[in-house]
This record gives sequence, structure tokens and C-alpha cells, in this order.
Amino acid sequence: MNEPMCMKPREAATALGISRATLCNWMAQGRIATSRVGGRRLVPTQEVRRLAGVATCSAAAVHTLALVPPDETGE
Repeated sequence: MNEPMCMKPREAATALGISRATLCNWMAQGRIATSRVGGRRLVPTQEVRRLAGVATCSAAAVHTLALVPPDETGE
């Protein structure tokens, strides 16, 4: 089965197990790469695969992991 090169934001959010609003926040923060095709914003499937392991955590945990360097977590 062929995998699409890009996904709509709603599809990417569903694949990552996060809300569309969280994905839009990540897009605005530059935490996930996107492409613009015409007037539409698309998420490369490669980006969804890259984030898939991190996104299985809760959105709050992902936010914490992205903002706190490992040496400051006490680990």
C-alpha cells in the first residue's frame, strides 16, 4: 500500500493521537514542518512518523519534553 506524501492537519493530528488545536499550535511554533500547497497547509507524512513516538504521550508531557532540557529534569 502506498503512503501519501502529505496529510491534512486533521489527518495528521488523528495519526498522532493529539487534537487538531495542538497540532496547529505545534505548526505555529515551528515544532512540526509543514508545506503550503496553494492555500492549503499540509503535513509531510515523514514528519508524522518522526513525531509518532513522542506523540503517544499526553500533550502536556510532550510539551514538557520539548521545553525542558534533559539535564534539568533530574534524569
